[in-house]
Amino acid sequence: MDVIILKCRREINDTQFIISDSEIARSIGISAPAYSRDYQDSVSHVIEGLKQTATNALLNIEIVCGDIRKQYRMSVKSQEF
Repeated sequence: MDVIILKCRREINDTQFIISDSEIARSIGISAPAYSRDYQDSVSHVIEGLKQTATNALLNIEIVCGDIRKQYRMSVKSQEF
């Protein structure tokens, strides 16, 4: 789980940045070949799943914010009369 959090934090903060397998391996105290052999596929799979979840969450936030703006504009207009 620490690997997933590390990878997500780094890639969310800088979308052009891709964390290397050796950096992940070093951060959890194993060799890069061991990471590639034992963890890489699992981590990549979880990250891909999280990307869709994050996208859906952002879309929901945009909808809610849009509704709030709409309600605010309606409130301001009703106060003008």
